[in-house]
Formats: sequence, structure tokens, C-alpha cells
Amino acid sequence: MPGSGERDGVTHRFVIAGHEGYVTVCADGEGRAERVDLRVAKAGSTLHGLLTCLGEAVSLGLERGIALEEFVALFSHVQFEPAGWTNGELGYAHSLVDYVFRWAGRRFPDGDPQPVLPPALDPSDTCGVCAEPLTWGPGEPCPTCGTVEARGGG
Repeated sequence: MPGSGERDGVTHRFVIAGHEGYVTVCADGEGRAERVDLRVAKAGSTLHGLLTCLGEAVSLGLERGIALEEFVALFSHVQFEPAGWTNGELGYAHSLVDYVFRWAGRRFPDGDPQPVLPPALDPSDTCGVCAEPLTWGPGEPCPTCGTVEARGGG
């Protein structure tokens, strides 16, 4: 599509703890992410402004050859409010940024635009020590209390 004025892309709507947002990822001819646009419904808010700036910074990095996978590794599991259960496919999000980059990593793995569906999480699965919602893999420590394999508190 060079020169056509159009890009292939996907826009994804998400809701976390009552905050509605949209992430648009535009891809090049081979399906590699080359632009990220982040928006939340509350225009004019600080969160809206910061997410817009983050999207621009990530897009600039993608233009200069930084792989989307590096951003996914950097921003996945970043924790701040708002956080909460998502509208389905990713379970619990520790922040809007966590959600967006985990979604992008699954939607564009290794530059492949084909979706990879994650395993379903049961919302009742929690850490058996601190009751943190289960969002980490087997053998990994709970991000809140650090306990390893303390599952099934639900």
C-alpha cells in the first residue's frame, strides 16, 4: 500500500473497570505493526492525553525498527489504576497499558496478523495467600505477594 494513502489495520474496543477504550494497530504489507493509536472515551482527561502520547511514542519506535514484541515485553503487566476484569479474552488487566500491550502481543505475534486465542481464565481463580486474581503462569510468583503456586483461593 505504499503511496496509496491507506493502511491495513485493526481497531479493538475494550472495557476495563468501566473505562472504555480503543486501540488501533496499523500494519505494513507483511502484517507487522507500524503504528499504534490509543484512545479512551473520556476525551480531555489526563489518562486520554497520556495514552495518546504513549501511542505516538510507540509508533515512532516502530517506525525506527523497534519490534512490537519489545514494547509488549516492556509494558505487559504494568500496574496502575484503572485495573480490573476485561471484557473477555485477557482476564484481569493490571492497567489499561497492560491490557493494550498483552492484546497487541497476542493479536500480532511475531508480526503475524492472525489472532492467537489465549486460554480462558476462571474469574474465581485467585492466589491462595492474598486472593490476587490469577493472571500469572504456573511456576511464576504472584505479582502481589510473591508466593509461587499458591492457587485456588476462589
